[in-house]
Parts: sequence; structure tokens; C-alpha cells
Amino acid sequence: MILSPRNVSKILVDAYANCGYLSRLLIRWRPYICPFHELIKYVSISRSMLDVGCGVGLMTVLLAQLGKVKHAIGIDTSHRAIYTARAAVIPHDCDVRFQYLSKDAPWPDEEFDTIVCIDVLHHVPLEKQRGFVARLMQVGQRSRVIFKDVSPRPFWKALANIAHDLLISQQWIYIQDEEEVKEWFQDAGFSIIVHRRLDMLWYSHYLLVAEKKRSGRNI
Repeated sequence: MILSPRNVSKILVDAYANCGYLSRLLIRWRPYICPFHELIKYVSISRSMLDVGCGVGLMTVLLAQLGKVKHAIGIDTSHRAIYTARAAVIPHDCDVRFQYLSKDAPWPDEEFDTIVCIDVLHHVPLEKQRGFVARLMQVGQRSRVIFKDVSPRPFWKALANIAHDLLISQQWIYIQDEEEVKEWFQDAGFSIIVHRRLDMLWYSHYLLVAEKKRSGRNI
């Protein structure tokens, strides 16, 4: 099945049918500005996944609904987001948990084969961003990381992203150049498997798929 933003929107709206009107409205339109339909192509069927900064859990819920993950933990620093995530409908054969964690709390200590991190880095202060990337390396031993964030190029699209977060999240964001972030991943010990742009409408996105190096070779 080839998914489009419209297909993804339908799956998520159905999964979050028990949420409030405003939450459902934001969830309905989110797949038209965030390329979930492209991101899921890089997630193989996963035995165990960690969703870092999961928000209301859209990526995890989508993958569970598509049968691409059986056990997943989503973590976020927002009580409100976790409350909404827990209201989503999850297939009965999936073990999915959403957990609130403070910013400095340790992440779950399990062996995850997939880590997803979608639109989190630009909410991290600039001086802590490199350390955040390095922290991804500390999760599991053989994890593949699916990492997406917004780009500062072109400038007018970056402004659209800034305006969006000011309106929706009421937060100022800290956009880092993707080439710099790519170097941080490599310095932390990752091999970059995929680096591509995924712009949608007037929003700029980039994707990094990274795997941990093992004995000098890619996993």
C-alpha cells in the first residue's frame, strides 16, 4: 500500500477519535505538513522502538496501525501531549506505552532496534543540541535512528516553521543547519545511511537515517 498524506490523515483521525475536537483538527492536518508518508518507508518491521519526543504519539500510533511495530515506548516532556497520546486506539497485538519524562530524566533502558526522533531538535536550546544527538547513541546497541527536523534553508521556509511553532506550540525554536547536525551524528559514532530533503508546502524538512557503527563496519 502506497500511503499519501490523505491516507495517513485518515488513519490517524480514526485512531484519535476519542480525543477532543481541537486535538483531532491538528492531527487531521499534520500529515499535510509533516512527511509521515515518507518517513515510514525507512522503518522496517520493528520488534522494539523508542520514540524520543513523541508529542501526542503520531509516528508511533501510525506505525502500530500499519503493523510495523509490536513494542514501542514514546517519551515526552509534556504531560498534556502524553495524555492525548494515551487516548489513541492501539491494535490489540501491540504493546505501546507513552511515558512522561522530565528533560533530564534517563531514557528507558531497553534494547531498541529502532529510534525515531521527529521534530524535536529545534525545541532543544542551541547549546544542548549536540549533546542531545550524542544521547541518541547511548540507546541500545544496534539501533537505527530515523531523525527528522526542520531546515534553515531557504530562509523564507524557515520563517514559516518559526511562525508555525509560535502559533501552535507558543515556543521559539532553534533551527540548526542539517549539515552541522549530520556531522554531530558522525562524530557521535553513527553512519549516515540516508540524507534527503522532504519539503512539504512552505515547510522545510530534512531526514537523516543513521545506524550505529560496530567494529568499524555498518550494522
